[in-house]
Amino acid sequence: MKVSHNSIPILSEYCKLHLKLLPDDIFSLLGSQTCLDYYRILFKKNDLVRAYEIQEGKKTKGFVVYTLFNTFSQVHFFLNWGTLVKIIQLFFIKPLFMLNLIMYILDPFKPKIKNELAYIMVDYTKGKGHGSYLLQDSLKRRDFELPIFVKTLNTTRNNILFYQKNGFKKIYDRFQRVILIYEG
Repeated sequence: MKVSHNSIPILSEYCKLHLKLLPDDIFSLLGSQTCLDYYRILFKKNDLVRAYEIQEGKKTKGFVVYTLFNTFSQVHFFLNWGTLVKIIQLFFIKPLFMLNLIMYILDPFKPKIKNELAYIMVDYTKGKGHGSYLLQDSLKRRDFELPIFVKTLNTTRNNILFYQKNGFKKIYDRFQRVILIYEG
């Protein structure tokens, strides 16, 4: 297994993994085209995004994306009428989820995030260490400053334990969101 830095990832592969592994994420709920649009916008700032991936043959089996900015600050760039209609529909389908998301966005007490681990996804059997390998290898190679923040839902206990096992510390837990920090 080899981790490589990819400055121009195959965004459709990233989106497929995103939809498969994070079905309850806001971008998965908004659909595959919105998810792909999100990754396109994210990677337009190529000098501020770092991607590391594991490939098996030519197929992406896992990736980690770091941004040198808060990814939530970029959400407004891909909003269009179609996406807004889907978001309004989500209010009816998942009202508590959407309310907590809005409360989190508006929360003045959440930490200011500069460097963010935006996503890590690995399409291998859980518990085999592939995710930790990808994360630790990418942290060793990093060409950006610490600290690094990561956001996850507080209902994803396994994610929180994974990050803590890999050196992250929990610093925020409100509105069903948890923020962890890695300081090296």
